[in-house]
Amino acid sequence: VHLKLLPYSGTGDAFMSKGWDLIGSIRYDKSVKTPTFIEKVVELNTEMIRVSARISVKHEWQSMFYEWPLTLRGILYYVYKHEQNSHVEWIYLLGNPMVYWTTTACILCFAISCIFRFARRNPAIKSRRVLNRNGFWSEPTQDYFKLGLFLFSGWALNLLPYFAVSRPAFLYHYLPALYYALLLSGLTLHHFAFPRMIRLCICIIGFSVALCVFCFYSPWIYAVPISETRKSAMQWLPRWN
Repeated sequence: VHLKLLPYSGTGDAFMSKGWDLIGSIRYDKSVKTPTFIEKVVELNTEMIRVSARISVKHEWQSMFYEWPLTLRGILYYVYKHEQNSHVEWIYLLGNPMVYWTTTACILCFAISCIFRFARRNPAIKSRRVLNRNGFWSEPTQDYFKLGLFLFSGWALNLLPYFAVSRPAFLYHYLPALYYALLLSGLTLHHFAFPRMIRLCICIIGFSVALCVFCFYSPWIYAVPISETRKSAMQWLPRWN
């Protein structure tokens, strides 16, 4: 849609092939054959990968992929210090600790439950309630693990490739994986708990705590002036600086 509806060139077209030069570019030459839509998509994604691979300069706010599930490192976008009252304004990217830590715990619980479920295939502990006639889990449990493995795979596939990425990466690169982690957390809660009323109470408590944490850190989101003492109280971890 972007390539189809925006025919005018911008300032970032110098690294593309000459056929990309559109109306408005100083390199525009209508005699040069314009690539097809598919060729543009392939070239654009290939060039983005090459550009990313060429980035080698370290960044002050970069972080490692294994830090993202626990939001161990944020990104400072803006800071302003008031001279008259020593207050400070911050715009700081940080995941909601309640959300990040809970979803990571649920991912670990699911991984551990997979290990135990496979271990329970031991004939000495088989039961008709746990295993179906094929020697596997009963249908509800089997469905849970099928869907859980799909969500877990989505989480892992969006996170683990950064193991091989040498360029600086940041907390926001975890957002696609976080969606899968949130869905897997809901699935885990639905499967493992308890009566419906207890699950509802857990959801209400979890939402309330997450909302309170959001309000607590809202000065970092909206650049609300706060004292240095309050800012220090919000820095729960050493790399939230």
